[in-house]
Amino acid sequence: MKMANLDAVFSFVITDSKDECQTELFHLKREMFYFADICAGPGGFAEYILWRKGYPSHGFGLTLKGKDDFRLEKFLASSPELFEPFYGEGGVDGNGDITSSANLRAFRQFVMTATAGHNGVSLVTADGGFSVEGKENLQEILSRRLYICQACCALSILRPNGNFVCKLFDTLTAFSVGLLYLLWRSFDRVCLHKPKTSRPANSEKYVVCIGYRDNSNVWKYLLEANARFDEVAKEECKDIVQLVPPEVLQEDPAFLNYIRSMNETFASRQTYYLQKYKVFAQNITLEDYRQSDLRARCLAYWKIPELPRPPPPRPSPNMKFQEICGPEDPQWVMSQGTPFQLSKFSPRLFLTCSRKPVLIIALGNTFIFQYEDGRWQDPRAKDYIRFTLQIPRDSLLIADMTYEYRGEGKTKQQRKILRILDCFCLGGLNVSTLPYMERMHRAKLFCNSISKQHSRSDLAMVVTAETMDYAQVFQSLSRFRVEKMHGQHVIVMDNYPNNGYIIVDYLISFQILKGIL
Repeated sequence: MKMANLDAVFSFVITDSKDECQTELFHLKREMFYFADICAGPGGFAEYILWRKGYPSHGFGLTLKGKDDFRLEKFLASSPELFEPFYGEGGVDGNGDITSSANLRAFRQFVMTATAGHNGVSLVTADGGFSVEGKENLQEILSRRLYICQACCALSILRPNGNFVCKLFDTLTAFSVGLLYLLWRSFDRVCLHKPKTSRPANSEKYVVCIGYRDNSNVWKYLLEANARFDEVAKEECKDIVQLVPPEVLQEDPAFLNYIRSMNETFASRQTYYLQKYKVFAQNITLEDYRQSDLRARCLAYWKIPELPRPPPPRPSPNMKFQEICGPEDPQWVMSQGTPFQLSKFSPRLFLTCSRKPVLIIALGNTFIFQYEDGRWQDPRAKDYIRFTLQIPRDSLLIADMTYEYRGEGKTKQQRKILRILDCFCLGGLNVSTLPYMERMHRAKLFCNSISKQHSRSDLAMVVTAETMDYAQVFQSLSRFRVEKMHGQHVIVMDNYPNNGYIIVDYLISFQILKGIL
């Protein structure tokens, strides 16, 4: 709840949700919201951001592998399929160590490639920390390198006007103050805040930075400083004690006065609660009866509904289908429907298809099934084309499961793709009553949000099928050609804008009601 607390205190500017309604699952007029959650396993910050933002949004994660890794299966308030862990050098097989300069460079390259056209992410959250048991008074000194690596990573991938939230502890040394000064100069607004959800008697706090000024010199300087830690470690009696010369800090009295004032405020508050802890420890009969009221008031202020945490999804495709569609048989969705009067319809659209369309239902994680031969089957078990997919739970789609090809001859490459032809439900939102083109528009936002094409080559890519207009059929013919594949001649279509091509075995014509397209 710390991220919800911080977001509310800053009027939801952190997640850029001030003017958005959380009950709206798809924000149709908003561009893709990209964010990164670093040093943040198991992923509470990311789960909150995805819940708050809905579609279209996509998160990137960098954290240590192992016991501190992201626990995406615990994302019950939002869809984990919208989050993409990447562990630096080595990709999904890396170690996630943010203090590695190679990992920092690799993560930046990955994020900037994945957000091409957006120039980075709009928000970076960092919640790094480690046990300092027995060395609590040295926590700030021991955390120095973690501080600068989190800041370096954030500044290297933020887009202009982006925001940064980072956990700190004590900020008393020249090193910490120098890092805060660099952030002070890199953002329009910088604030230190201790949320209500943080233990009141410890020194944990967060620096909230709003409005990135896109100064690449700072993150490159921090990257060099991180490399110096490795060099200094090899030499005795040497250490890095400051990032900014004292005379430079003295030139900004407003900054120094703010840091001094906040340090005094935090120290006073921490002292008060340590004394309160002592009183309660000495008299175990004491009890604070305000907890329930404070919890209710906080949730209301944070705009978090007071609901029990939902149970993990149960992998039962029949139950989920009935929950979405009612007591209908799955074959009904694929049926041809009842006779109609042609005069009321306009056969304006058609789609290409490589195989017979299938009905797909997603229950969360990798629990995805296709309806075939009167029963739900796992697409990973099919002989002709084994599919591994990640689609948000409560999704019901009609799709074409096929390959996209690139190149020619011996250099030809193929990748499994699932082309959405139509959709009934997307991540819990029933879109079946919307006009076809509106359904496909939302499906495209859906696909952009769950894309992992730059990190997970083992996953089939989910895309929307291109809709073609009969009025432009002759212009479209130039995209069709005959190709010899697997010893036979087949018709293929150039699959713009992906610069690949697909085999075409079917043309599906749509009868669209006049006046609603």
